[in-house]
Amino acid sequence: MKTKINFSSNKIAEMTTQQIVMLIILLTSFAVLLFFILGLDIQNLSEKEICQSSVQLAEKQSFFGSVDCKTDYICISGGGDCEKFTAKHTEKISFKDKKEAKNKVMIILAEKMADCWWMFGEGKVDYANKKVTDQIVCAVCAEIAFDEKIKEEIKDIPYSEFKIFLEQNYKNEETKQTYYDYLEGKYERDSNYWGLSIDLKEVYGIYTGRNSDGNIFNFLPFIGGGIANPMDAIHSTLLKRKDASQIECSYFVTTP
Repeated sequence: MKTKINFSSNKIAEMTTQQIVMLIILLTSFAVLLFFILGLDIQNLSEKEICQSSVQLAEKQSFFGSVDCKTDYICISGGGDCEKFTAKHTEKISFKDKKEAKNKVMIILAEKMADCWWMFGEGKVDYANKKVTDQIVCAVCAEIAFDEKIKEEIKDIPYSEFKIFLEQNYKNEETKQTYYDYLEGKYERDSNYWGLSIDLKEVYGIYTGRNSDGNIFNFLPFIGGGIANPMDAIHSTLLKRKDASQIECSYFVTTP
């Protein structure tokens, strides 16, 4: 009996050692995998996908649809922090070449505008069609601030220069579609800004939205409601945060 007990004890100890080794290997593998996941910014990508999916679903719901979209808070940094601004993540800019640094800032702004337009259905999805009164339903896709280095070195970007950038740079290299074309040239809606500049001392927001006509038949897609009218879309727009009231939003569907 004692022999059997000793044998069992040794066997258990042997199995425990193997399990510990396996556990170490699994933990090491998980740590490596986590490193790559964080490096690829999967969390931010998932938030965009969740938002886009919820927007699509809101249009199909028979009654009051809702979206699950969060505002992104971005610090564009030349090496420092964006003061008095709590960022979810930081986009770093190198100043080895000042012209290239300015170009990089415009790329980030263009990408965030394109992301916003994509998440909210590119004007083809009526996620606001279940409202019984005329309203302007808006979203703050992102708020963007700049650190002291960028404020000092670049200072501002003329809107006319940014428009040229949108017209000349591809959002999609394969299809040769420019940012301007993707945004359907609707950046013209801010044509009164062409004599002005993007002031990098300010916090900017990227906004989109829809006009809801309050048509009761929008509750009944089988009668004719629920069809998105692109004319009702508020195209992805870059504005100073303090100027957001110009859009005259009834309320915002995004959350912090």
